[in-house]
Amino acid sequence: QMEEMMIIAGTPKQVVAKLRILLEETRPGILGLWGNDGSVTHDDAETCIRLLGEEVLPAVREMAKEFDLKSPFETGQPVSVDYMPGRREAVRAAAE
Repeated sequence: QMEEMMIIAGTPKQVVAKLRILLEETRPGILGLWGNDGSVTHDDAETCIRLLGEEVLPAVREMAKEFDLKSPFETGQPVSVDYMPGRREAVRAAAE
């Protein structure tokens, strides 16, 4: 999984370098990040989240500008079939 970049982990510098490849090659409209996982201490979890916010996310924002990546909210793309143009009825969730 790590070799295929389905999971990206490492120092902020390593993560940013891998995310650069991912963003440039896949050009996602939405990118989800997970701050930490597994059995890490509370202090380590806080450090992961802090480093994401202070180092990784600012770099990702700059790369998004560089690659002219837009969010779905900027492009007017529907984020749900309920909001697709021409849709007459709301789609009920499977759980209802």
